[in-house]
Amino acid sequence: MAELVGKVRVHELPTLSEDTTGVVVLASKEQTEYQLPIEKLGGAEVTVSPSANNILKSNGDGLFVDGAHPVVPKIDAKTLSGNMVVEKTLTGGAVICKTTVDVNNRLGVSQLSGVSIYSQCLLENKLVYLAEDGSIIDAYFYISNTKNTASTITHTIRVVLAKVPSKVIDIADLSETEVQYENGNLPVKIVIKHIVGTTLSQNGMTR
Repeated sequence: MAELVGKVRVHELPTLSEDTTGVVVLASKEQTEYQLPIEKLGGAEVTVSPSANNILKSNGDGLFVDGAHPVVPKIDAKTLSGNMVVEKTLTGGAVICKTTVDVNNRLGVSQLSGVSIYSQCLLENKLVYLAEDGSIIDAYFYISNTKNTASTITHTIRVVLAKVPSKVIDIADLSETEVQYENGNLPVKIVIKHIVGTTLSQNGMTR
């Protein structure tokens, strides 16, 4: 039987004998980079290709997948708690607010093969905004801009509130806080769950 994992195919034979001459090949069809004599399974040495796009590395006790390789997506999370600036007041009383957040770039590169890295955020609002009459104010959060460096990814987050709140409730502990709408600032508390990665073609790989 054969088990296929990505570009690595492992062939298993039901029995082994002294006259067995086959080899287990861990490589693509185009190039054989890893060969392990079957008669030496269980402790043989393996030659690992030094190719830059190879995610397999040799360790003291065997092979391991290099998790730092840019083809492996990286995940990070951060809580943003503080104030956001009211940029604009719309007809009817709705307001558009803005804030920015820096997230660690776990990939360590801002682009690869001339193409920018890819990132995606999940925003979880942790505040309930209340109007003066106690009704809940609709809030819409979105990423309006992203800038990448090798160390940091900066997201600009904008929030549309149906009206200026008079009170907020923290959903973590249900505490209530009066909103002091001064200097055009409103409270914000968001958990940012961030994933960043690159494509196979950026890493010189094909399916």
